[in-house]
Amino acid sequence: MVSAQGVVVGYVKTWQDEDGFKGFVHFDPEGKVLHWSSGKRVTTH
Repeated sequence: MVSAQGVVVGYVKTWQDEDGFKGFVHFDPEGKVLHWSSGKRVTTH
């Protein structure tokens, strides 16, 4: 993530597995975790 001034303000890593498990991690510029979330979306037919 880059600010309007061109400074790196963080990073985001996302993923989604074949079985539907997915998530993201938000890091600050030094690599510390700021926020994360993961889970599996359940669909019914």
